[in-house]
Amino acid sequence: VRITEEAIEDDLYGVMDKAMRDLGRAAAATRHLIAIRMLMNATATDYHTGGDGLALCVSNHTRLDGGTWSNVGTAAAPTTASVEAAVKNFEAIKDHRGMSYDQKAEAIICGPSLEFSLSKILESQQVAGNANNDTNTLRTRRSLTLHVEPEISDDRWFVQGRKDRNIGLIWFDRKKPTTQRHGDPDTGDTIFTVK
Repeated sequence: VRITEEAIEDDLYGVMDKAMRDLGRAAAATRHLIAIRMLMNATATDYHTGGDGLALCVSNHTRLDGGTWSNVGTAAAPTTASVEAAVKNFEAIKDHRGMSYDQKAEAIICGPSLEFSLSKILESQQVAGNANNDTNTLRTRRSLTLHVEPEISDDRWFVQGRKDRNIGLIWFDRKKPTTQRHGDPDTGDTIFTVK
């Protein structure tokens, strides 16, 4: 972003000084949107594919040992039973040699439309919507965290495990983004950049 010397000199309210902060915030928002698009397009092959050429979330990923594995559950509205099933399926995923990962579910990611129903399911003392007074084992055995992602605009929800550098979705930065402010000696303009 280039701001002329005159605009900076005439800036009475500090608007131009905030440009660097706004540019950094926009860069962070862009990175966030790129990351969340992976989830929003997880079942489509026209956005990204895995090493097996399939969409990120499918029921027939191929393993090196010739078997297959699934990282999708049934398309069910969140209930205690469907969340329990998704957690069990997540924790039962095998690696490429058919060996179990030592991976535990830690969070549920959803959009705002499911925030309150999933909050009841995960945080209630007893099973939500059940008159049997059963203990909510999702709360007592897993203590799953609920992450509400505003960019998820439909009823999708995802199970997330612990962060591991070797498995799952990994974000690589060749170089960490930086913001810079420097002047143009020929014009006196100020240039703001994000690299």
